[in-house]
Amino acid sequence: MIVDPGQLEMGSAVMNRLGDLGQHLDDPAADARFEALLTIPALRTFLAPPDGHPRPDQRPRVLP
Repeated sequence: MIVDPGQLEMGSAVMNRLGDLGQHLDDPAADARFEALLTIPALRTFLAPPDGHPRPDQRPRVLP
């Protein structure tokens, strides 16, 4: 597998920006908080599901 170091660095940056919410990616109880982020156009472009899966826990996972 080839990994771009920039992608790894981006992942930690996104988690830092999400703060406490980043710890709840797989928590359906946090769906309303994520939906609220999608009301901001720039964040919707960045965070909207590209694959049709509405929640992060329903998306396919890539194993390290």
